[in-house]
Amino acid sequence: MQQNELTARQKFLKSFSSFLSSRGKLLLLLLIVLILAIIGIAINSEIKSSIIEKSTVLIEELEDKYNSEFSNFEENSDDPKKAELMETILSSLDDIIAKYSSYYAGQRALYMKGEIYFTEKQYDKALESYTALANKYKKSYLAPISLNNVAVCYEELGDNDSAINYYKKIIDNYSTNYPNIPHALFSLGRLYETKEEFNTAIEYYNMVADKYADSDWTIFSKNRIIFLKGAGKV
Repeated sequence: MQQNELTARQKFLKSFSSFLSSRGKLLLLLLIVLILAIIGIAINSEIKSSIIEKSTVLIEELEDKYNSEFSNFEENSDDPKKAELMETILSSLDDIIAKYSSYYAGQRALYMKGEIYFTEKQYDKALESYTALANKYKKSYLAPISLNNVAVCYEELGDNDSAINYYKKIIDNYSTNYPNIPHALFSLGRLYETKEEFNTAIEYYNMVADKYADSDWTIFSKNRIIFLKGAGKV
């Protein structure tokens, strides 16, 4: 019995040794590939972290420069120094957008372009930047904020129908993770009031009051409902 066990063990060791001998090079190659893959992942992760840090510093420095230097000029100033500074900053933002489109810095640069144009009341250019951000980075927390800003730009341009469409996009796509949905609903009610579609306006005001009781916009919505009913609009 003991001799049989020894023979079986010897056979196994012989078979295993034969397997290693015939497959040894392949196993060694697979091991080398695995090690190289792990090293590659580690290097790639380190490079990516470095790029994120570098690009984030760039956009933050640019924001600081904009906030500090633009404060020296009056709103709507025609000072050529302001125009030159704005051109320099916008050019730097375009560079960041081109180089770091896959990173947060690229998103932030697009948003900052929109803010600059909006501040300068160049609403057509502002909405281009905001729209580009919302379309390209749909999962970013800046996406619904950008859509909201697009709607505001259209309102400033007198295109209320387009503004309505963008407020609806916010509600359709970000109702579960955007905290300013009550404001979007209230804005829809307000815009439908301007179109004298008072029943539709009431519907949106009611949505705010019914779904977002704790929101500050609920008070405004209830006031508008009272006003419209008191004025005999509905």
